[in-house]
Amino acid sequence: MKIIYIDFLMCMEQRVLQRNSRSMESYMTTYKEIAQCAGVSIATVSRMLNDSGYVSEEAQQRIHCAISQLKYVSPRVPEALLRQNIREIAFYTEDLVNPYYIMTYQGMVEQARVNGYRVVLCGKPDFENIGQFAQGVIFSNEYLARYYLEKWDNPYHVPIVCMHTGSSFRLERSVPCVTADMTEVQEKAIAYLLKKGKRSIIYATPIPASENIRTQAYLHSMRDYALPSRILSLSGDEVALLSSSVQNTYAEASYLALGVDAFTAGQKIARRYAGEIARLPGPRAILCYNDELALGLYRELRRMGYRIPGDFGLLGIDGSSAVKYIDCRLSTVDLFPGRQGKKCVELLHAILHREKYHYRNRIAVKIREGDTV
Repeated sequence: MKIIYIDFLMCMEQRVLQRNSRSMESYMTTYKEIAQCAGVSIATVSRMLNDSGYVSEEAQQRIHCAISQLKYVSPRVPEALLRQNIREIAFYTEDLVNPYYIMTYQGMVEQARVNGYRVVLCGKPDFENIGQFAQGVIFSNEYLARYYLEKWDNPYHVPIVCMHTGSSFRLERSVPCVTADMTEVQEKAIAYLLKKGKRSIIYATPIPASENIRTQAYLHSMRDYALPSRILSLSGDEVALLSSSVQNTYAEASYLALGVDAFTAGQKIARRYAGEIARLPGPRAILCYNDELALGLYRELRRMGYRIPGDFGLLGIDGSSAVKYIDCRLSTVDLFPGRQGKKCVELLHAILHREKYHYRNRIAVKIREGDTV
């Protein structure tokens, strides 16, 4: 045991010598460096230094040795002082080309200007020293929020807000969020399509249905109307999971999850399933996971010679500005992304000023009629 411990100290001394060669005066020790030096996770370092959870005695000893060797000084006080002068909010999104998030960002910028903030757009999940440049953080979806909390454990205690996009998993801790009620979205969408005389309502999605509230809400709403559920998906892993509640599930084994190119997914779905859908009882409508998917379907179905809405009706979800980039107006369920962005900043402002706020903030949705249904 002593030999192992001496080897561990020698390893730390070597790392310290390497650091000294890069000028210690200009180099700030981070949680990540302490974790690497001590051979533990960043979350473990955060729990110990912030006294926010259990850390074994062995890990504590390793962290104490690393702190001593690296000459670490807690940044909490200077950061607290620095944050008084920071008027910036960090908005993290991995999708910088989706018009939905661009509209959301525009809404954030408008509200931030009212509250005296600036919004920094961050396209890469790099959270090191986040507390030194942002007074608060907004995540574009719960996947990023989960990654940040699980891998980094919010070491700087920066207030965070999350846009909830429709996954079924729960975060390990409560995070204030802004969301649209997906049950309301799907109920309004299906009621609208039925009012338009559609007999077959098919749902198209680029991601696993088992992970997504949008798909689950579609299934629930179709059951309420006693209608057969049909799903077009690019992910093959949900067939068995949904077979008990879905009469017909088409699936193509392919890629999955967030960040997928929904426009291209729509084109692939059209190429693979257009013939099968055309044999379903008409009039038919395809309810799409989002507007980008609907636009991809529209482009490919038209190329294949199908009439929209004659052969297929198309209804998107999101209400993004991209709906105007076809030769007619795409019908969609408007989730008002600009309003969601504004609400995120309002929520973060309330947290920072210790005002009352709700953890779950819903945005009312509305059918925006176009020419595709």
